[in-house]
Amino acid sequence: MGLKLGNMLPRRDISFFELKGKTLAVDSYVHLYEFLTTLPKLTDKHGRITSHLNGLFFRTTRLIAEGVKLCFVFDGFFPSVGMHYKRFYRSAKPRITKTVTKYVVDSSKRLLRLLGLPVIQAPSEAEAQAAFMCSKGDVWAVASKDLDAIMFCARRLVQNLTFSKKRKLPKGGFVWYGPYLYEWEEIRRSLGLDKKKFIAVCILSGTDFNPGGVPGIGPRKALKLVKRYGLMVFSHVKWPFAFHWNDLFYLIENIPVTMNYRLKWGKIKRNAIMRFLCDEHNFDVERVESTLNKLENVCV
Repeated sequence: MGLKLGNMLPRRDISFFELKGKTLAVDSYVHLYEFLTTLPKLTDKHGRITSHLNGLFFRTTRLIAEGVKLCFVFDGFFPSVGMHYKRFYRSAKPRITKTVTKYVVDSSKRLLRLLGLPVIQAPSEAEAQAAFMCSKGDVWAVASKDLDAIMFCARRLVQNLTFSKKRKLPKGGFVWYGPYLYEWEEIRRSLGLDKKKFIAVCILSGTDFNPGGVPGIGPRKALKLVKRYGLMVFSHVKWPFAFHWNDLFYLIENIPVTMNYRLKWGKIKRNAIMRFLCDEHNFDVERVESTLNKLENVCV
């Protein structure tokens, strides 16, 4: 679902020319979900879904050709509010859902590694892991459709990392959009909030951990209340959730991440990609070859 603060936060258009040479940590789940739910359903001769591989291969290779340096972060377990997890994990398992299945995750990771791109398995939320990497300066920005990474202390977020300038709406029609750049320092100055007060605004208006937030309080009202009461704001609203708001605050500030990742880019394994996409999944040989030819002089 993600945060619903978009219209309130300062942002600017960013071009792919500006992103050239920049390292972005991609929130993999939202991209895979987008490919699986918006692209035509594609399958191979064995009946296996390939829409995600189609979207992932052609969008990623085009970004590489534009000079954008990518690494991909995958979700781990979904944390429960009230559980005090350890902050740092050494190993983790991928999150599996009805849409983003084990096959989807495994085949996506395989393709990305064949493209020479780092794959990072987060212990919990991919946005939190990517934000942690950004806060350390290991990547320039997080790339995601959602704004959650800002709540998790990312310095920068690139939203809508796509070449398409319009997106189909679930109920029909299209909306024109991004990519956009959000920067924490600009958000902080614009809203006049420190990090803790910004998290309070997020909680009041709703996060993935408390969908919908406090009834009757949208983003702008949440901002007004936090500016008036500070972190005492929760004693002035009717908290509707079974867990205490302080437990959610603790989780957001201490969500599990890992330092056990390695950002090393390798060579594109052309022959292995041809076998994987064309022989195993029935991609068009000429189209895959043409795409890979465009990357011959590009350093990943």
